[in-house]
Amino acid sequence: MISIRSSVFETNSSSSHSICVKTGTPHVDREAITEDIKARLDNTDRWNLSNERTCYGRSPFTVLTTFTEKVLYYVAIKCGYGTTKEDFYDELEPVAEIIREFYPNFNGFTVDHKDERYDYGIGGVDECIINLTDKDKIRDFLTNDDMFVVCDGDEYNIFTDMWKFGIINGKEVYY
Repeated sequence: MISIRSSVFETNSSSSHSICVKTGTPHVDREAITEDIKARLDNTDRWNLSNERTCYGRSPFTVLTTFTEKVLYYVAIKCGYGTTKEDFYDELEPVAEIIREFYPNFNGFTVDHKDERYDYGIGGVDECIINLTDKDKIRDFLTNDDMFVVCDGDEYNIFTDMWKFGIINGKEVYY
């Protein structure tokens, strides 16, 4: 087997969601994160997740790089279908606290549901690759712009997409 992506955890699953970490010093761009957060909030400083993309499978090829893209991926993992109202807010509280570090006026998450008692779940992933429960590790995952998630399926020809994004460096590809 020839590895074309160095320093990347790879799986044998047909749906490969990979957390990739660039080499070098981790970087957190506080200003970019704050602007990213503010762009998602309504006029009451709440983030309504109802119309956000929170389903991640084998396609389309997706690279999640921004703070809010990674928050939505985290939401999909932690708050999938069938999540109760209590569990929904419990699972997202560590993320809400991290958001408040960048935007103190953040007033929490909301979801439009007809049944207030049950099924606050939104989205999901077909392969859970992270199980972060420690707030510091959640913060690292969300804020470190040297860390990103690649969602793809191995039955698709995504080589060109990976090349364009820069995951594959042409100088290191072997034929």
